[in-house]
Amino acid sequence: QQQQQQQQQQHSLFPTQSKTKKQTKSLLLLPIIIIIVIEMRPVLARPWVHVANPMDFNHVPFWLSEDRLKYASDLFSMGVQGYPVLVTETLKQMGTPSPQVAFAGRSNVGKSTLLNQLIHGHPDPMHRKITSERKKLDKPKVAPVSDRPGRTRHLFRFEVGGKLTFVDLPGYGFAKAPRQVKEGWISLVDEYLARAMQLKRVISLVDASVGVKESDEQLWEMLMEREHTMMVVLTKVDKVSPDTLNRNMAHVVSMLQRFDTKFVWPYVHAVSGMHGHGVEELRSSLSVVAWDASEGKALKGRRRATPGAANPQEQVPPVRSPPARGSVVPRTFGSRPKSPLD
Repeated sequence: QQQQQQQQQQHSLFPTQSKTKKQTKSLLLLPIIIIIVIEMRPVLARPWVHVANPMDFNHVPFWLSEDRLKYASDLFSMGVQGYPVLVTETLKQMGTPSPQVAFAGRSNVGKSTLLNQLIHGHPDPMHRKITSERKKLDKPKVAPVSDRPGRTRHLFRFEVGGKLTFVDLPGYGFAKAPRQVKEGWISLVDEYLARAMQLKRVISLVDASVGVKESDEQLWEMLMEREHTMMVVLTKVDKVSPDTLNRNMAHVVSMLQRFDTKFVWPYVHAVSGMHGHGVEELRSSLSVVAWDASEGKALKGRRRATPGAANPQEQVPPVRSPPARGSVVPRTFGSRPKSPLD
């Protein structure tokens, strides 16, 4: 019996030669797979880079202070209000009481995924559930996610906490779309930018694996001509190698340094809408728009309360301005990078 037990034990510990080879192959592949997963994580030291001083590692934006982070957290936990989608003919119904931030980018840049992650904390809150087209367009609270580029053909609006409205613009640069459809998208975006009196910032989304394309540069030029504040965000950072991420970030920064600083948000963000990398920092950056609008309203109210004042500026504290550069230790983001942008 002891000999039989030893033989069974030996058989379980030392399987046949063919099985051993199979297991050896899987064991050899395992560390390779683990290395690939680690290497594919974003490795910028911070999920944002200062455009004017990319090498200043002591600088931390005012919007990363504790009170601003708490404000952003509270704002994005207050829920979302949906509005009926708009087309060119219905843009006159665009008005919302809160300031607007528009999201623009090439088709398949991950715009809807990022919007859902920002608003709902999930890249696809509907989990690809099939809903009617009418339900998607009637006061939607979720950005429609699709594997097919160019699906967003309307203008979607999502009001966060009653203080900030995100506007999802149709994607551009989709080669397979019919010419008439493309012209309709261009007309819708162009008309929106001309009419949007509450528009405070336009987010230009750039695929980190692709980099800046000619259509992105055309958008930037148009925004500069119309004097809209532009902010660049690199998306899909979880899908690129560290070298590619750093190289494309450096390219974006160098290009933005040529523009008028009055109309360029001085930070470039790097995020993953799928996994949430850098989303907390992006929320805090975007919440500056809501913060400034609230501070402005409060200041106007205080001024109206003292109509006889000779100099209201002496009696009413001014709108809070960004503090001096460098005060808070920046948050780390992945491992040590391989370029000067760490």
